[in-house]
Amino acid sequence: MTPCLADQRLFSITNFVNNGHKATFERNALKLYFGDRSVPVTRKSKPKKRVRAELLHKRLGHRYTTTILAASEHGVWADVEAQFTPDQDCVDCKIATIRASDRNKHPYTPSERFGQMVFMDIEH
Repeated sequence: MTPCLADQRLFSITNFVNNGHKATFERNALKLYFGDRSVPVTRKSKPKKRVRAELLHKRLGHRYTTTILAASEHGVWADVEAQFTPDQDCVDCKIATIRASDRNKHPYTPSERFGQMVFMDIEH
C-alpha cells in the first residue's frame, strides 16, 4: 500500500513482485502468482459507451472518420464504441487542407485610412 494513499485501496504491483511474488499481464488481464497458485484479477466489464464519430474526430485531433471507425471496430478502446452518424463538415479540417496558394493574402479593397480594416481570429 502507498502510505499517503492508504485509504484509497491502491495495490502496488512493483511492491508485490519485490516481495517474491510474480505478476503477468495477458490480453488485458492480470494474473497474480502466490507461490504455485495463480489468481486471475479481472474487473467487471461495463457496456461500451456509444460516442458519435464526429465528437471523437474533434477529441482525437481531427483524425479521419474512417480511421476512427476502423479503430473502434478492432476494439482499440475498452470503454467506447464509435457510432457512425451523418458526417458534418469540419470547418477546421477544410481550412487546414486549403492549399497555401489558394488562400487570400491581400485585402480585396485597400483601406484608405488607419483603423478602417480590422483583422481578427475567431476561435470556436
